Amino acid sequence: MTDYCLDTNTLSQIYRFYYRDRFPSFWVRFHSVVGSGRASSVSEVEAELRGPVGLSSAVQELRQLNQGFFSVPSAVEQDFVGEIFGIPHFLGLLNAKAIAKGTPVADPFLIAKAATMGMCVVTEEVLRPNAARIPNVCGHFGIQCINLEQLMEREGWRF
Repeated sequence: MTDYCLDTNTLSQIYRFYYRDRFPSFWVRFHSVVGSGRASSVSEVEAELRGPVGLSSAVQELRQLNQGFFSVPSAVEQDFVGEIFGIPHFLGLLNAKAIAKGTPVADPFLIAKAATMGMCVVTEEVLRPNAARIPNVCGHFGIQCINLEQLMEREGWRF
């Protein structure tokens, strides 16, 4: 079974568009994967969700389902972030506006967690040639990277 590391944009999509009254079977399956510890994320994603995305209720729910859902990067994960940024092109993961405003930047930590824990990144970003985006970095390091629909397919979710 695959473990998943979820990006801000995936969690935002889930909580904004999968209405509980319209997709109850989705929520049963999603809560099962999160509650079992097979899906998690990083503290920087938590900070992004609480920021301009404005999904504090989602953060609270995810913490209730799995206390360790949003993990603080370990030393090994931090070392891997250094490996990512050892490739000058991937410095593009750091958004200049986010740095200037002091807002969180989750992407390198998300990738590092997946890499060091053998997880699959789930993001709605798409691979773009010569870009510094999650799928590009994952591809470079041989890390699995899928989107929410592909997660549902892998898990055999049918609605």
